Amino acid sequence: MQHEAFHRYSEAVRTACRAVTPTSLRPEAFFVARFGVLTLAYSGWPESLAGLKTVLAAALPSVPAENPGSRWPKTTLAALRDGERLSEEDVVQLREATAEATTCLFRNPGPIPVDFLSVVELGDRAMERVGRVESIRLEGERDAGTVARASRVAVNAVLAQWKREGLSRYVPDLMAEGHRESHYRGGLHEVSLLVHIGDGIPCTQPFRDAVEARLPGRYAWLQPAAYHVTLRTLGRLGPDGDFGAPAPSAQNA
Repeated sequence: MQHEAFHRYSEAVRTACRAVTPTSLRPEAFFVARFGVLTLAYSGWPESLAGLKTVLAAALPSVPAENPGSRWPKTTLAALRDGERLSEEDVVQLREATAEATTCLFRNPGPIPVDFLSVVELGDRAMERVGRVESIRLEGERDAGTVARASRVAVNAVLAQWKREGLSRYVPDLMAEGHRESHYRGGLHEVSLLVHIGDGIPCTQPFRDAVEARLPGRYAWLQPAAYHVTLRTLGRLGPDGDFGAPAPSAQNA
């Protein structure tokens, strides 16, 4: 039954992808999301991928409502270790670290190519344990990666929280309990559509160094080989089997 469900999801995605050509994601800024989660935010969903989300919602009427976290494209890099909590001074230190690393992005501009999409049976939210993987190559010439207007607006609204003028209102969300290491590495049985990027993201090591210099040992860093951007959760499956496989290589997923 679960194999049939995974096959149904992957076939729906494969059919929808016939109208999608290779595209790209553009890194925008290093950003501290709610609960102190460290992320890389992208400029927005390209029009082709934003359209794909709409098509899939119609093709899979039983698909769950989209999670807030995939409405703006991002890669999760690290979460606070269980039991850790940020202080206001920690937030100031993280603003400095994100500013330094985002400057690195400006000095190393360039889009991240999206040539494959992957339907992945996840054993955890970090994608460090996976089950079945269906890799779908996008055919045709690469498009311009033009960002959908609504997605650009959404990203701007998210990043505005981290600016100095909006930070005082955002601090309680940063200091709140939730989404620690165990949230990302704890067991999950879910099928998601994602872009698997792997360790090809620019400036992540300087960002890690900047954070560790200020908050040593406070963060659990996810495995770079598993870095990804989630387009859409497609559904959850009941537990069946061992998710012990390593994340697939970026070329294959």
